[in-house]
Amino acid sequence: MEDKEPFTHTIVQDISQFAELSQKVSQLLHAQQGLLGLPTLHGITYVMVRDVIYLKGESAQSSLHMVDGKNYMVNRTLKECEEKLSPLGFCRVHKSYIVSLQHIRRYVKGEGRVIELSDGSRVDITRGYFESLMSKLATL
Repeated sequence: MEDKEPFTHTIVQDISQFAELSQKVSQLLHAQQGLLGLPTLHGITYVMVRDVIYLKGESAQSSLHMVDGKNYMVNRTLKECEEKLSPLGFCRVHKSYIVSLQHIRRYVKGEGRVIELSDGSRVDITRGYFESLMSKLATL
């Protein structure tokens, strides 16, 4: 009698690949609509990308700070968030911070390297990220 295990393994592998592909398509569609899925302890919460001011890394999690004053703790490292958000107008400015370029209100000279965000928060820019940020910001 023939061993059917390789066939079963192929089907399981195909289903797994399909589920992964389906998830990527869903993420792409949400991104096109300006939605960002936040994996939290209670499921996935969708927010508008334009409403995210900045992210702060906290160990293996990241907290997102929103224009309405809400904060969301997501189960992703700041590095993982950076990979997904960089193409959407976000920039790493510090080992613990990623900011939305559209929420930067000013660069404060004379106080070290500091930016002020739309909610009044101030974030230090570390030397290693300064040039990258400045190249992304349009100046006259």
